[in-house]
Amino acid sequence: MSKKKIYSKHLRKGTFHLHNDKNGGHPALILEKNDKKNIYKLAKFTHKAKKNRFKLKHNIDPNSNKDTYVHSKPIYSVRKNISSKELDRYRIHKDDKPLINRIKKMK
Repeated sequence: MSKKKIYSKHLRKGTFHLHNDKNGGHPALILEKNDKKNIYKLAKFTHKAKKNRFKLKHNIDPNSNKDTYVHSKPIYSVRKNISSKELDRYRIHKDDKPLINRIKKMK
């Protein structure tokens, strides 16, 4: 029996999806959405430490032990750059929620 894939025309706020970009794709958390204007505010995660990224205390993927970083500013994207499939095993740890809330308040 195969797992049921979750596809949705309308993405829900607070869920993880892949954000497609020139590097293939990164997990992203939907912070805010505006379906009428087709604009989504995302917190994008990666494993590479670079400038303007914050290190999380815990990984968002429970099956991985690599360091995870989040971009310091939210990313605004259109619907076509966001995958329909929901990444349901990814979670934000309670120790990292204040950092995500700070990113959410930025413009």
